[in-house]
Amino acid sequence: IPFNIKAQYPFAGKTKVNMICGGTGITPMYQALYKIAFTPGDSLQVVALIGNRTPADILLRGELEEVAKQSGGRVKIVHVVGTKPDQEPIPGWEGELGWVDEDKIKKFCFPPAPDVLTMVCGVPGLYEIMCGPRTEPEVKAGTVLDKLGYTSQMMSKM
Repeated sequence: IPFNIKAQYPFAGKTKVNMICGGTGITPMYQALYKIAFTPGDSLQVVALIGNRTPADILLRGELEEVAKQSGGRVKIVHVVGTKPDQEPIPGWEGELGWVDEDKIKKFCFPPAPDVLTMVCGVPGLYEIMCGPRTEPEVKAGTVLDKLGYTSQMMSKM
């Protein structure tokens, strides 16, 4: 379906990839992540910033950890867990708390640059906050990624 093909591997001209995901939004990202990590000679660096409500909700957790482990340090997985931005500690969880937000993007993701591709996938609310509706190719003014300096040429809304 042409509408769904946003960016295709090998992502010409890109050396770094940010994957910003919410919940089930990890599923299409995992396909690209796997391809990047296991293609001989690929040197792309990846940060996957993945938000879920609880640790139990994290899809493909074992698979993601294995991809990161096998990537030779090129893939970093960051899980963010919470039902509110100021999430209190969750017993047994040592990862990031709260929501995927501007501060976490600044802390973990590659900054905007022509050689950086930032992919977003998740629920409509994630698109609205991060970059604007999935159906619109441009980065919407006033969104998190717009404020941080990411342009439409650096983005793919999955």
